Amino acid sequence: MLILQDIEKSDIIKISEFDNEQIYQFTNDPFTFNSKIVLNDKDEILAAGFIRVVNEFKVTVNPNISNFMKAKVIDELIKYGLSNSQCNEIIVELTNGGNHYANILEKHFKFQYGNGILMRLER
Repeated sequence: MLILQDIEKSDIIKISEFDNEQIYQFTNDPFTFNSKIVLNDKDEILAAGFIRVVNEFKVTVNPNISNFMKAKVIDELIKYGLSNSQCNEIIVELTNGGNHYANILEKHFKFQYGNGILMRLER
């Protein structure tokens, strides 16, 4: 039997023992609004999950403009996105040919490649 319950402060150390991605740190993040652990019938923590506020920021850039102009328009969009966001981060999913401006995001705006695979479930 699996038991779902709220995370207590005392659970964080137990979670950190198997959490190689350090997501337990989201317990202190102001954009985390709900978190749970899954226990087995021996009260052992099997997993932890965090729900965070995420504003999706979608970008498309004309591939035919110069890299200089790409950097300028991306800068405008990022400033707009951050000033109208309720979050402290922007995650960009490069799809359908967006790779032509990935180097601009990295070089000029200090975006970093994640070390995981972005997966999505929309309802």
